[in-house]
Amino acid sequence: MMQSTNLFSILIIHMVIRWHSISILLLFSFFGNGQSWRSPIDFPIRLSGTFCELRTNHFHHGIDIKSSKGVSGDPIYSIGDATLHRLRVQGAGYGLSVYLKHPEGYVSVYGHLQKFSPKLDSIVRHYQYKKMSYEVDINCDSLSLHILKGELIGNMGSSGYSFGPHLHFEIRDAKTEVTINPLLFNFEIVDNTKPTLSEIRFDYLATDGRKYAEKRIPVLAGKNKSSIKGDTVRIGAWRLGLALRTKDFMHKTPNQNGVYGIQIFIDSIMTYNFRGDSMHFHESRAVNILKDVASYKKAKERWYLAYNLPGSPLKSYALSTKNNGWITPYENKPQRVTVVISDVSGNERKLEFYILRNSEMKEQSMPGHNYFFPYNEPNVIRLNGIELSCADSTFYRDQYILVDVDSDSKLSDQSSTMSLYGDVNPFHRPCTLSFDIPHFDTLMQAKAIGVRCDADTYYNVGGTIADSRFRALISTYGEYSVIADRIAPSLEIVKYSNVMTNGDEIVVKIADQYESKGRGKEVSVNATINGRWICMAHDVKSNRFSYTLRDLSPGPHTLRVEYQDAVGNIDVWEKEFKILK
Repeated sequence: MMQSTNLFSILIIHMVIRWHSISILLLFSFFGNGQSWRSPIDFPIRLSGTFCELRTNHFHHGIDIKSSKGVSGDPIYSIGDATLHRLRVQGAGYGLSVYLKHPEGYVSVYGHLQKFSPKLDSIVRHYQYKKMSYEVDINCDSLSLHILKGELIGNMGSSGYSFGPHLHFEIRDAKTEVTINPLLFNFEIVDNTKPTLSEIRFDYLATDGRKYAEKRIPVLAGKNKSSIKGDTVRIGAWRLGLALRTKDFMHKTPNQNGVYGIQIFIDSIMTYNFRGDSMHFHESRAVNILKDVASYKKAKERWYLAYNLPGSPLKSYALSTKNNGWITPYENKPQRVTVVISDVSGNERKLEFYILRNSEMKEQSMPGHNYFFPYNEPNVIRLNGIELSCADSTFYRDQYILVDVDSDSKLSDQSSTMSLYGDVNPFHRPCTLSFDIPHFDTLMQAKAIGVRCDADTYYNVGGTIADSRFRALISTYGEYSVIADRIAPSLEIVKYSNVMTNGDEIVVKIADQYESKGRGKEVSVNATINGRWICMAHDVKSNRFSYTLRDLSPGPHTLRVEYQDAVGNIDVWEKEFKILK
């Protein structure tokens, strides 16, 4: 289904987004260019993910468009005339992705492709073989390659960090790289379904924004608006924040998506306003303010925290609040609370009730801790040869941390372990954790990796060593130490035969003793056939490397796969195979 975009509507949208200023040149381009946009697919748009949806450690910066039949292969088209801006191949992330620059001042992004169009694939393969690397990030501006509106650029897939066939589609401002909700550009969708609100929670907050108690109330879904049992909620706290269990649905799709907007009014005064219009990448990690990480880890419950924290960077784009959105209940003065949840199509879910403060207050308790970190200051811990250093604005609120160092290592080539217990929310900025390891000899230092210990499992978090001191960047609390990794990765044959034909696929799975997390470097592979390098595709989520045989002459051939981990532990798998005529 083709859909043209009204450029005047785009102009209005751009003017009302408060963080963006439009230059005279950009205004001229809107009125002087008659191009319109079409859908990136040729069937009705249905979504499995919405813009600014709360994901793990990031906001979702685009929309996820479902495949037509639930399988890969749907053709993907350029939404308008453009020049090729960027081609990227990743084992994780967006997988195979295309970036197109449009004369209107935007870049459109198409991610998780199954394959590129033949024209784009030839460019990618040239760079892959030139750099001898599956992963490439190609700046294509110098190519001056024109892409026509409606031109095939690839096929829908599930490459990269994706768990089902779909198109991840973004629109970015070409100058600032701020992402803008694609649904604001009038791509046609059918959505007459209101968001749902199944439960509301009243979080009792300390003066620093720390939750110390809660009160949950089910929400009843009425025909025109939602309600709770009774009309007044009594709260035993001086201040509170609201948490919501809310989802958005679309017409004829079961996917539970994130909502577009949440507004909260206290006696008709707006105190909280979230709108998924735009988001900058540098703010994306602050998603951990708006999602209840603790409840999800504990019970897989998804709560939207409709209040802000003192150290929040979300103050200029998607979120605006009055007094952080915290509510102060009074004992003898009822206040009317109105919650409005909306989607881009204008469907709204509304809930109204009153709050009063109880005469008896819920007692606050302090978390166990031996260190206190103010959120708005740099903080350092030095203990038994280990140092944790955190810059200003690393945290969203003050931190109460319980720290312990265990010097009794269970392994001969392991450092002491620093245990950090605190807020389950990840940090907004990484902290530097460093270990003094003078007992590591030269060989051990060359094999040193930083590890996080979770339930007797060690994960590689990366790091570097200099002057007998190991440094790593960490973004969560946990148990950390340094280990000398002496064991090479292991290889498992998934698909291979001694006799094959061109077009057959070779697939191997390569696993490391210490799985990489965060900044830990993944296993790398160097593969050749008859001594010539071949480009093995890497799927990080399954640890698989694959290659489709092509252009091989009949007869015997030699396959060699060399694989190594982050510290150079290496092994080789070598096989002879035969190509049939």
